[in-house]
Amino acid sequence: MSWGGFPRPRPGRRPQKDLTARRTGRVGAGALLAAGCLLAGACEDADPLGRREVSGTVRLDGELLESGVIHFEPQAGGGQATGTVIRDGRFELPAEHGLPPGTYTVSISSPEPTGQEPSMDEYVPPPPERIPKQYNVKTTLTAEVTPAGANRFEFDLQTGGSQ
Repeated sequence: MSWGGFPRPRPGRRPQKDLTARRTGRVGAGALLAAGCLLAGACEDADPLGRREVSGTVRLDGELLESGVIHFEPQAGGGQATGTVIRDGRFELPAEHGLPPGTYTVSISSPEPTGQEPSMDEYVPPPPERIPKQYNVKTTLTAEVTPAGANRFEFDLQTGGSQ
């Protein structure tokens, strides 16, 4: 009896079944589950950290801050700090890079524009910080990220020392 070029099974063992059909069935079931999940919206919270989109505006003395950086540090510890750029007074962290619910210490930085280009040949001192210390190195700012609702924050910073 010919086995079609395949090795003859050993006595007492059943011939191995074609695994291609079994694997295809698993892949098909996984694809079907994923499609159903997307259609039903059941996978919306698939992020194990429960990260949320965070956005807002930053004003300095009533004017939108042209450029800078905003940084969120979890107060509870153990979480991951993150930040983003501020452009034309606005910042945004999309959900995939966002923050899990909790309380965060917020620091904002925006160096004075100097017009000097960085040089590899000579030392260029860092530009002075425009933002008062109570908003960055000695920040008093906080933000509470919630599991539901818009996590939109407005920061109105004052150079005169009051918030």
